[in-house]
Amino acid sequence: MCLYVDSITTILITDLLVFVFIAQCEPLWNIGFNRGGYQCVCRPGYRFPFYQNGPYKGVDIEIATAEEWKNGFDCIQIGLRMVIPNIVVTNNTGTSDTSNIGKRSVPRLIPMHDSPIRRRKRMVPKATQVATSREQFLKTVNVKIATETDKRKKRLVPRNRPVVKRQKFKSRSKRNVDHDLYRDNLQAFDEQAYDRMIKLFRHIDNVTSSNCRGFKAEDLELPGSVANGVEEKFETQARTALRLSHFLSNFLQNKIETVGNLKADKRLHVNQMFGEVISNVMGDSRMRGCGIFFDQDKFINRDGSQREFFGPYAWRSDDGTYSAADYAGEPMSNNYRQRTWFKRLKQRWVTTGTYGLDRYTMNSFIKSDRFGTSQRKYQQYPMFYSAPSYEDGRWIGPYFDCEGYAKDWIVTYSVPFFGLNILGAQVEFKGVVIVDLRLKDLDINQCPGLFYEPNYFKGTARCHYESTYCIPTPGMLDQKFQIGNYNCECKQGYEYPFLRNAWFFDGKFMEQEYRKQQNGEFSRYSTLKCRIAAARASSIHVRWSVLAGAFFIMNWLR
Repeated sequence: MCLYVDSITTILITDLLVFVFIAQCEPLWNIGFNRGGYQCVCRPGYRFPFYQNGPYKGVDIEIATAEEWKNGFDCIQIGLRMVIPNIVVTNNTGTSDTSNIGKRSVPRLIPMHDSPIRRRKRMVPKATQVATSREQFLKTVNVKIATETDKRKKRLVPRNRPVVKRQKFKSRSKRNVDHDLYRDNLQAFDEQAYDRMIKLFRHIDNVTSSNCRGFKAEDLELPGSVANGVEEKFETQARTALRLSHFLSNFLQNKIETVGNLKADKRLHVNQMFGEVISNVMGDSRMRGCGIFFDQDKFINRDGSQREFFGPYAWRSDDGTYSAADYAGEPMSNNYRQRTWFKRLKQRWVTTGTYGLDRYTMNSFIKSDRFGTSQRKYQQYPMFYSAPSYEDGRWIGPYFDCEGYAKDWIVTYSVPFFGLNILGAQVEFKGVVIVDLRLKDLDINQCPGLFYEPNYFKGTARCHYESTYCIPTPGMLDQKFQIGNYNCECKQGYEYPFLRNAWFFDGKFMEQEYRKQQNGEFSRYSTLKCRIAAARASSIHVRWSVLAGAFFIMNWLR
C-alpha cells in the first residue's frame, strides 16, 4: 500500500491520504488483503508528538475522520540538530585511522576541560603557574605551610573519657537482587547473556566439517533456545515436508482400482521417492536437505519386492551442487533408526496408534475415457486418509550434522506418515519425512523479552534503554544469524539528535562501537542515544524572547 514517488515525498495509496515531506510509509506483512497494512513514520528531521507512542498505524488512519486525519497525524520538526564531523583518529602507529568515519558516525563530544577555548587560555601562564618549587607556589597563593608542631597538636578531648565499646552485630552476606523478578524495567542489558552469546558464536565458528569428529557429542549440540522462533520463520519449509507426508499417507491408504480403459497407478517406486526429495531441495534455497525414511520392512517396491531399510536423502553442498544417497547403505552404527528425529516420532505413534491424527476427505474426479470428453465423480467417493498436522511434527536441534551428509549446523523438522498394514485393515506407522535447514539462515532476536520466553539472545542488544527501545530487523541473505540485526529507535518524548538521513541507531554500528569501547579504542558509543524532545525549530525565537524578558525583569527589580 506504499508508493514511493521520490526521495522527498511519499504518497500513501489510500482514498485521500497524502503525507508530504514529513512522513513516510512502511509496509506491514502478514496483514492479508486488507486495508491498513502499513505504518507511517516521521522522516529524518521530524519527530512524533509527545502523546504519540510509536508510528501511526495504518488501521487507525483508515478509520479516522477528515478532521482527525488533518490534526491528529502530524510530525514536529526537530531543531538544533548536531552535525556529524569527520574526525581523523591517530592510532598508536602514528598513521591516520579513518575507519570510524561514515554516514553512521556521530560527533565526538569534546569535554569542557579540553575545549579549544581552555587550550588557548592555558598557553598564557598565570602567576601561580610560574612558581617552580612547592613552597614558592604556596606563598604565591597565600597558603600556610603546615609545620611539624601543627601536626603534633593535642586534641581537645579529656583523657579520663570513658571508653564505650561498640556492639558487634552479626555480619551477613548481602542479598543478591540482580534478577529479572526484581527489575523495575525489563528493558535492560544483560552482561552475562552477552558474554555467553559471544562464546556461542566462537564455538559455532570453531566447529567445521573437517574437525567435527574431534569434538564430543555434547559439543556438537546447542541449547534449544538458540533456535528461538524457528517454528514461524521456517514454517514454509516445514510444510513442504508435511505436504510430502500427506502424499505418502494418501497413496499408502487408498487402493485405486481400474476404471474402464483407465488403469490406476501402481505401488511406490524407488526413483519416484528420490525424485520427490531432490525436487524439494532444488525448489527451496533455504533447505539444506530432505529425506524419506521408511521403518523396517515397510517399503514395498513396484515389482513386489520388500526392502528392509530404505531412506532416500538429497542435499545441497556448499558449492551449489545437488546429491542424493540411500541411508540404508550406511553401517548399523549410523542407521537412521537410531537418530533422535526418528526414534521420538516412532515411540510416539507406535505406542498410541493413530490416536490424534486428522482425517482428510477428498472430492476426487476421474475422466470416463482417455480422451477426456466428460468428467464424473469417482464411484468409490468419498476417499479419505489419516495424516498428521503441522503441530504433530517435531523440531530437533540445533546440532552439527557430522555423521550425515549436511556437514553443517542445522535444525531438523520431522513429521510421520502412515499407511495400511499388511492385512489392509488398520492404519499403522510407516516412516518419517524430514527437512534439514541451516541454522545460519535463521534470524536472531537480541531485543529484551519476557522472562519465560526461551530466547538465548534476548537482552543482548546494546541500545540505550533510557531513551531508546529495541526493534528486531530481519537480516539480508548473507547477514542472517549475526549480531546487530536490530534498530534502536527513540522512545516517546525523545528525538533523534543528529543531522543525518535516519531516525534510529543501527544495531551493527552499536555493536561495533561497543566492541571498540571494550578494547580501549576510540569509540562513539556513549553518544549513541536520543535526547529529550525539547528543541523545536519554530520555538527558537520564542526562547530568546523569554530570556530577554527575564533579563529585563531582573534588572528592573534591582
